Amino acid sequence: MKTIVTIFLATIAITFSTLAVADSFEGISVPAVEPAPVEYPAQALRRGEQGNVLVRYRVNENGRAENIEVLESSNRMFNTAAVRAVRESRYARTFSGDQPVEVDGVVQRFEFVFDLND
Repeated sequence: MKTIVTIFLATIAITFSTLAVADSFEGISVPAVEPAPVEYPAQALRRGEQGNVLVRYRVNENGRAENIEVLESSNRMFNTAAVRAVRESRYARTFSGDQPVEVDGVVQRFEFVFDLND
């Protein structure tokens, strides 16, 4: 039986306050123009662990993430994979007039889910 690993990546914005975990975390969305691959931690896969991580970060003027922090995590073994994906992704630059600006308070959730039935 082959194992299919699916990692869902969803960006949380202020308007998505219906998500229980996001209720106390206001954030904005900045799309990743070059998303980095998210690796399912091998130890979590061996143990059959699933989970989610909520991170907050700032996107600098060059479209890179800075000041990445984990806000919530269902299991610490997923933290490194989520932080690495944010750090290695490239994000859309934001402008004020013709000047690029930083965007602080970007909040993103990573859900690590696998299905052994396929």
